[in-house]
Amino acid sequence: MKPVTTSILTILLLCLTISSAIASSTMAQKPLSYHDGYIELDQGNFHNAFVTFQRLAEQGDARSQNELGFMHLVGFDGKQNFKAAAEWFRRAAEQGLARAQFNLGELYETGRGVPQSNVKALKWFWITALMAQRDQRRDLAKSKISILESPLTSAARNQARDQACVWLQIAKSRLKLRRGSPVGLC
Repeated sequence: MKPVTTSILTILLLCLTISSAIASSTMAQKPLSYHDGYIELDQGNFHNAFVTFQRLAEQGDARSQNELGFMHLVGFDGKQNFKAAAEWFRRAAEQGLARAQFNLGELYETGRGVPQSNVKALKWFWITALMAQRDQRRDLAKSKISILESPLTSAARNQARDQACVWLQIAKSRLKLRRGSPVGLC
């Protein structure tokens, strides 16, 4: 090879190495956030959104856990994985995220990814109705409660309410909740 060509290739290789190092250090300086995943999702970059949400979810970010569960639920990569969706919804629900609590209730209601259980579904809808900060989600949970309670026996309804109350009592201390329980539930 000619010395000029070798020099040009060496310079190009050096430039690529430097630009790659700069890009890596820039990315390392900026921690991932839920917002980063949401932007990727909004732009249709589903794989990047999935990777971002998964990293954050594994670090305990409840909103990312919920999004990851939803991506598994709808099958963002062409394959629905209801068990993975249920697991991620459960993790976020246990942290007090009302969206995830509602999603988990729906999985129990339909038996997707978890054994079908109207009692467990009702428990999570009760919790959602108490935890949700948005009226729309609270109203939707209450409507699910009305639908699910009517065919259940009073023993099954009481079991669901008791489970919701136990969860709420534990969550009050663990999550430092300010919301009270509705009249007549606990």
